[in-house]
Amino acid sequence: MATPVTVLALLLSNHGAGKAMIGSITALEGGMTVLPQMIGMYLFRSTAKRKVQLILWHFAFIIPYYFALGLAAWFGPLLGNGATRWMLISFFFLSCMGTGSIMSVWMEWMASVFPQTLRGKAMGISFCAASVAGALGAVISGRVLVHSQEPPVFGLIYITAGLISIVAILCFSFIHDPAAHAPPKAAAPQSWAMLLGRFRLSLADRNFRSFLVGRVLAMMGLCVLPLVAVHYSSPLGGALSDGFIVTAGAGQTFMHGLATLIYGWLGDHYGHRLAVLTGAGMQVVFLLIVLTTAGPASCIAAYLVLGLCTAAGFVTHYNLLFETCPHDHRLAHITLGSLLFSTVMIPAPLIGGAAAERWGMGPLLGVCVALSLASFLWFIFVMKEPRSIAYPLPTPEGESAADPA
Repeated sequence: MATPVTVLALLLSNHGAGKAMIGSITALEGGMTVLPQMIGMYLFRSTAKRKVQLILWHFAFIIPYYFALGLAAWFGPLLGNGATRWMLISFFFLSCMGTGSIMSVWMEWMASVFPQTLRGKAMGISFCAASVAGALGAVISGRVLVHSQEPPVFGLIYITAGLISIVAILCFSFIHDPAAHAPPKAAAPQSWAMLLGRFRLSLADRNFRSFLVGRVLAMMGLCVLPLVAVHYSSPLGGALSDGFIVTAGAGQTFMHGLATLIYGWLGDHYGHRLAVLTGAGMQVVFLLIVLTTAGPASCIAAYLVLGLCTAAGFVTHYNLLFETCPHDHRLAHITLGSLLFSTVMIPAPLIGGAAAERWGMGPLLGVCVALSLASFLWFIFVMKEPRSIAYPLPTPEGESAADPA
């Protein structure tokens, strides 16, 4: 109901935010959900208690900011546009920090719950169901905004999202966690020297470096994402209403969910490189639609294709991150990858927003198409399917180093 690239972007725009501030949405969401991951490695050291700790963390440092955003939007007219803009972006920043602190631990926990042969399907099914529900939420938000765009309406959307989040996170308490019944095991390397040693082993792997390059190019090519909603609300994009854009954005959520289901199944059977390659191709198509067309049909088509793109950047992305691990500590490998991606995820949308302010959306979209095409070709000709590589380093348990779980 409160997707940042549509709801928050439009809310900030309604309070007079420029393209640079709106562009910072992706920078904050991407960067602040990865930079604090190093902290999470040492906050959640016990694998046996990890599930309970992760649930409690949501209640303390993630869900409250839905309500804070709602109150800021609700009382925006009393606070003034300037104060409201900075309150909104600050609360969003804090929610991203809360999410980032547990992101790598959460993903590693999910990887440990399912075996490799079922992980893609399990993640695909769960994220598909979540995305279908998310699409429904976006449709509801869009219909609400069609009837009213007053600040209290945005506040109601955020508060409702917060209440739903409470129910959602409690559902995870019913998941069986194998680690809760296993002998205690540290969730992070015991010293910085050990951690840096694992980082070096990860970077020494050629295919992991190839994966990094391909994903970095794709992330740079998608730096325009938070500006797309504002583009379609402008005369250049068809001057569409906020309600229509948010409703059309539900297409992204729906297709994202459907694609995660398909990509997960394909990944389990044929490897996850195929899906990330497909996602890079869909990114090129998405950007060409935004660049060359306008109006309601263009908006709907763009968000539908975007869902096919972002799905590959999530379930497939993390499965490839799991499977390119060449040593015995997957959590360190995931954290390194996330930290390296943050060096692009943070500045790229900020640079994109500034570029759009100065030169307009057309030239920025042209550059993004070129970067996305480069990512697509890189995955075709350079990166190899990780399952085709026999990593030489065994884990302490004697399992394949590509999947120490």
